[in-house]
Amino acid sequence: MSVYFHANFNLNRERLSGILKSLIEEPQLNDEEIAKQFGYKAPFTKRYKSWLKKCGILEDSRKIELTKQGKIIYDKDPQLDKKDTLKHMYSSLTITEENAEVWNFFHHTFLPQNKSFTKSELSEAIFMKLMPHNPIHFAKDAPMIKVITKVLLDSYISDKAFGSLLIVQLENGIYVKK
Repeated sequence: MSVYFHANFNLNRERLSGILKSLIEEPQLNDEEIAKQFGYKAPFTKRYKSWLKKCGILEDSRKIELTKQGKIIYDKDPQLDKKDTLKHMYSSLTITEENAEVWNFFHHTFLPQNKSFTKSELSEAIFMKLMPHNPIHFAKDAPMIKVITKVLLDSYISDKAFGSLLIVQLENGIYVKK
């Protein structure tokens, strides 16, 4: 199960591409040195490495190695902003529960059942999904549930993430499946 791999860091393709460039072109830099370029500390780099792995750009290993598709993307779209790149990243993120449980649940279970929803309805569904794993960490009003809900929704809405795929849009305080 992979639920909180992102911590408080939203998916942000500008940051992802910057970190990816540093990882590939300056492999001698450590996480702290890479993060410093963005005004953060080492956990920033670790969390964005997780995003790069979950989105199918980096292999899921300790070594920094591009996936087969990651090599093509890095060569043709290092800014991570082309539609095909976004589709690959999104598909990789949502493909299995083991990779990113909440994203998989949202895409394959929640969205098909909800043409529109509120943030609190989604938060309730995430709580119901995750609570059996750990009732303390994933309690109804647990901070972790709030962060996961926020990061998930921001990832779907923000133009810096998957917003241009128009999967979900925010209309008058209601999230609408497109």
